[in-house]
Amino acid sequence: MVSIRLIGAAVMTSLCAWSAGCAFSTPMQWKPLANEELVEVSITHARLDPDHRQAFDNYVDKLRRVMDDQPGIVGHSLRREIWGDQVWTYTVWRSSADRNAFVRSGLHRRAMVDSSNAILEMRVRQLQLPYSQAPRQWTDILEILGPEEKQKR
Repeated sequence: MVSIRLIGAAVMTSLCAWSAGCAFSTPMQWKPLANEELVEVSITHARLDPDHRQAFDNYVDKLRRVMDDQPGIVGHSLRREIWGDQVWTYTVWRSSADRNAFVRSGLHRRAMVDSSNAILEMRVRQLQLPYSQAPRQWTDILEILGPEEKQKR
């Protein structure tokens, strides 16, 4: 007879294998604009070194807490794999000047310098869209990044 312990181990192994590609995200935050007003969309995807990601995670948390106060921010969300090494950011700005000011801000610059050894790979996609067409679901955001992202839904 199969032991309960063996069944439990098999179930846990299956759950861990299944969840390795699972990701969760912060709720989308949005500010209203006229539907056809053009906005600047920025999407990043990074693969992190698990041995050096603590500084990265700490800065992401600090930046997340100040996002709503950034001049020109329209929308944002963060996404990460539960037990994996993949992370994504999604921001929507009123203008490229607003986005660039945030990227050049002291906190963001420190974050990039202090956590650079955690970033193994990074991709950035920026585009301009009417506000009404800016994606509000991660499935649509990942679609913009390209075919390899479809597997990470």
